[in-house]
Parts: sequence; C-alpha cells; structure tokens
Amino acid sequence: MRSLDVACGAAFLTSFLLAGCASNGETPGAAWLAWATLRSLAGSPPKPPDLYEEPVRVTDALEFAEITAGGEHTCALTVDGETYCWGSNRDDQLGNASITETCGEGAGAYPCSSSPVRVPDMPRFKSIVAMRSGTCGLDESGAVHCWGGGFGGRDEAGFRTSSAAPIRVPGEHVFASLASSSSSDGAAYGLTAEGRVWCWRLSDAPGSALTEPELVPTGVTFTAIGFGGVHGCGIDDARHAYCWGNDMYGSLGIGSSGHDGGVRESATPVPVQGALEVVEIGAAGGHTCALTAQGDVHCWGLAFPVHSSSSPLRLSGHSLPHGAVPVLVDFGGVKLSTLATADLQTCGLTAEGAAHCIRATPQQRSEAIRIESDQPFVKIAVGSGHACAIGADGFAYCWGEGESGQVGRVPSGRRW
Repeated sequence: MRSLDVACGAAFLTSFLLAGCASNGETPGAAWLAWATLRSLAGSPPKPPDLYEEPVRVTDALEFAEITAGGEHTCALTVDGETYCWGSNRDDQLGNASITETCGEGAGAYPCSSSPVRVPDMPRFKSIVAMRSGTCGLDESGAVHCWGGGFGGRDEAGFRTSSAAPIRVPGEHVFASLASSSSSDGAAYGLTAEGRVWCWRLSDAPGSALTEPELVPTGVTFTAIGFGGVHGCGIDDARHAYCWGNDMYGSLGIGSSGHDGGVRESATPVPVQGALEVVEIGAAGGHTCALTAQGDVHCWGLAFPVHSSSSPLRLSGHSLPHGAVPVLVDFGGVKLSTLATADLQTCGLTAEGAAHCIRATPQQRSEAIRIESDQPFVKIAVGSGHACAIGADGFAYCWGEGESGQVGRVPSGRRW
C-alpha cells in the first residue's frame, strides 16, 4: 500500500529531534500535532464519566506478556514471544496475517481484524512498540525489526510504501529497550545496556527503508527513555529527567517554549526544571509526563499550563493552553505505579491494578477517570484514541475508539 507524505506548516518545521534524525516532512512537526489534537477534539466531546467505555476482553484464547497501542491498531506478545495484532491493516500493520474482515464503507473500505491474528514470519520478540501505522519489535539478540506504514521505502512515483514483512533496523547495534509512540511515523529510539540512545527514521535513500541509527549527542547515561514523535526524554542514573528535540509548546520542560519566544528545539538533552526524581517517563506529540517514586505524575507541554504568561495555542477556532515546566497532575487522589502516555491521553495503573486516565480537551484537561473493571491490570498501553491493558489473568482488555477493530471489536458508530 502507498501512503502520502505528511506536510507540515513551513513556519514550524524543525529538525526531527537530533543530529541524524532531521525532519524530512515524514514525521509530523509540533504544529501539525497540535492541530491534529485540536481537530480531534473539536465540537462537543462527551464529558466524564461517558468519555470511556468499559474494557472489552479481546480474546479468551490467548494470554499476553506485552502489549502496545498505535494509531488504529494494537499488537501484543504472547507469553512465548509470538506476535499478534488486531485493528486496521490499511498500511500492513497486521503484517502477512490472513484476515477476512473489512472496515469502513464503499470506496473507503479497508482490511482490518477485530480479533488478534498471528503475524507470521516474525522473530521471537521480548518487547514491542507501536507507531501511528507501524510497529517495531526487539528480538532476543537485541536487534530491531519494523513493519507497517512507510517501511517499504519509496516507489517509483515517490510515495511511501508499507511492508508486511519485518524490516531489520540497519547496523549491528544491540538494544536493551525501545521507545516509540502513536505520534510517530516510522521513527523510534533504542536504548543500549550502556545507557546510550540511538534513533532511526524512514529513509529517503533508494532501496533503503530505514536510516542507520545515529547516537543522541550527550554525555548523560540513561536508564529509561520516551519518544513523542518530535521530542524525546530520558531518565539518568540519579532519576533526573532530560528532554531534547522540539520545544515549540514546552514539551522539554525547561521553562520556555518556542511559541512564547523561547527555545524552539534542542539537539542535545537538557535537564527538566524542578529536579524531580522520576522512575518512568512518557512523551507524546505535544507533552511529556513523568512518574515519581511516590506515585505522583507531573506533566508539561500542551494542555499543561502553569502560569498566565504562557499564551494559549490558537488553531482552527480552538484554544489549547500549554506550559513549559512540570505541573503536578491530580489523578483523582490515587498514587500510580506505572504510566503510559499518548497524544490525547495519559493513563496509569495503581499498585492494586486499577486503571486511571486523564484526557485533554480544547479548553482544559478533563478530570481523571477510573476505568471500571473487575479485572485488575498489570500492564497498560495507550494509542491515539484507544487504550489496552493486560489483566492479572493474562488476557488483553481494550477500550476507547474501535472503528478499525483496535479494541477487539468494531462498534456501531460509538466514538469518544
């Protein structure tokens, strides 16, 4: 399948994160992501508690160890490392799996699956990360393999093509973990056991789908990383947060933003203000969230203002505030033990396995919502419009938008 390049507003195009990962128009810039956020929230979105549907058990036949959520698809690893995916297959997100379902109508119809299908010809993965229309997996040797939208390179007409077969990330790097998000189109990070971060993206070179990974230029040693499409963040040995890349709307957390005349981007990691000690960090299209050892969540960027001098972003007749320093976010008074972040939502689990989510609206952040479920969860992942979790019983549960089957069923017109 072919996909058109994403065009970004020329006034806001920035280098894609760092040396070697320069934006080439494939990855949405911060302005595009902000516009997409406002567009998706336009109109009169439902208010809590009607914002979320109850979780749906995806299948009774498979137990999963890892799960990840993308734009319109979900992928998960079974306890023995087999890869299963469900949702949209318009860009080969389901690989070479055999599917028979169709979503959409008429000329807009596309292949999809509302039940998990085994993705054949995949290595045994130990972790997996989804993007807007693709997925990457980390195999047992530390190599990375990606498939889906954009990973087929360019055709003779210059269009991006998808790849149902896994494409190995070039080089002989050995990674310990991966980071990507539903904000990303074909780009991801890899973290080595030595704490170095490498990045790769879709390539423009003939016959090559991906660029050679390039090192994030810093002397900081990281223990964990997050990736938001146009910016990245990491945690060092002292549990301090650093961010780099696009800062148009304060996603680096350094006290200034390009929108307000401050720093527009940083090619090297810079310390986040506040000297927070954090154990997890998640980056999305326009904001960043971090979890402290005490179970508190601090966020910065789009929809997280901290003072009146931070002027709101105005696009398409809507206004979305932003802030450039971490602000404590109230998750309904609960403490969280794990965190997951995407463009429009941030979710977390308590130590008891209860899921709580918070979502931005054009005017403000919504109140935190507890996802009603009798099943305690052990892992959680969030995508562009849906979220999924693995229950203590090993089964996968999903909720949110499901028009492509990404929650395990195709609802009759129900959207968030």
